[in-house]
Amino acid sequence: MLEGKRQKSGLTAALVSRVKPKSKPYKLSDRDGLYLLIEPSGSRVWRMNYRFSGKQKTITFGRLPELLLGEARERLLDARRVNGGAKVGHGAE
Repeated sequence: MLEGKRQKSGLTAALVSRVKPKSKPYKLSDRDGLYLLIEPSGSRVWRMNYRFSGKQKTITFGRLPELLLGEARERLLDARRVNGGAKVGHGAE
């Protein structure tokens, strides 16, 4: 087993480029609370959910193809830094 930092799993650029719209909106989870929302219209948007004062909020980072997977992950990290490292993402309370 390797020592040190482990590579986190998540979406790949190849998978993201192949996603197709369905009849209803659906999400593809990446990691650390980042997800790609795919709308029936074909729109693909990077988002993150978090809680503020006990209420769920959503941040939209940008649309594919203008905002690629790596850039969306960077924006997620920036949002976490601004939030002071508070828990954000799925199940955050």
